[in-house]
Amino acid sequence: MMTLYTFGDSILDCGRYNEFGVHPGQLLVRNDDRVFSEFQGQDLTSRGLADLEHRARDGATVSGLFAFSGSLIARARKSDRTHHYRW
Repeated sequence: MMTLYTFGDSILDCGRYNEFGVHPGQLLVRNDDRVFSEFQGQDLTSRGLADLEHRARDGATVSGLFAFSGSLIARARKSDRTHHYRW
């Protein structure tokens, strides 16, 4: 299963601001084909199991990113062990 994580501000948490009550992350995982028929069959669910962790919040800033990341843990693949990740 693929999980899409969204972080950011009102651009990604805009459901309350549009007439359809949807936000981009939601549409990437499962498109509303009645509203956006031109994207039918192009969402992640059409390609297999997908889930959304919607962590974007209206008014969020970079300084709050750590708080919105919650319990996420950065993991490196075995082949990536020579890289250094800074958070």
